[in-house]
Amino acid sequence: MSIQPKCIIYDWNGTLLNDVDLCYDLLLVLLDKYGLPRISMDRYKEVFTFPIIDYYRAVGFNFDIDSYEYMADQLYIPMYNARRHEATLAEGVPTLLEKAKDLKITQIIISASEQSLLERQVAHYSLREYFVALYGSRDNYASSKVDMAREFIGEHDYTASDVIMIGDTIHDYEIAKEIGCECILVASGHQSFERLATTGATVVDDMTRIIDML
Repeated sequence: MSIQPKCIIYDWNGTLLNDVDLCYDLLLVLLDKYGLPRISMDRYKEVFTFPIIDYYRAVGFNFDIDSYEYMADQLYIPMYNARRHEATLAEGVPTLLEKAKDLKITQIIISASEQSLLERQVAHYSLREYFVALYGSRDNYASSKVDMAREFIGEHDYTASDVIMIGDTIHDYEIAKEIGCECILVASGHQSFERLATTGATVVDDMTRIIDML
């Protein structure tokens, strides 16, 4: 498969940033704290979804003790921030970004991560030069990214056929469908290959596979 986009929209967590192990470990901390059974990594990849509150419910939280907002703002986000540098860039990411830059492809990130956290992480990994825009969530609740994608497309002279979305979840495919662009999903992130394949989108094992597509 060969692609020739004018613009690539990347997801961040689980796509460019390999933070799956970190997120899974933090889930185990929360499950232990609330006395809920632990789940395997395979199970994690089968239940992880958007909106995030639905994923929390799927692993056993019913928010009868603390609200979802409390758990996100006061527990999960502080823990993630304290350990965020344990995450690494996904394999092949620097090479892919550099190749797209050489080909004059516009690159942006649209992420469920809170805006300031996204900006700090992209800067930490010395990637800011590759992106014309970073779109993050305005809160910690990982709400839909569809509006952010529409905002960017609406402000720039692109048609849907000019754009490719690269992500690691079914939600990224849903975003691509909403804006009418093609989508490539990577199975090295937060959802399994089998789940991603149900979308009918192109699914690759990891980000290195995309380098040769450009």
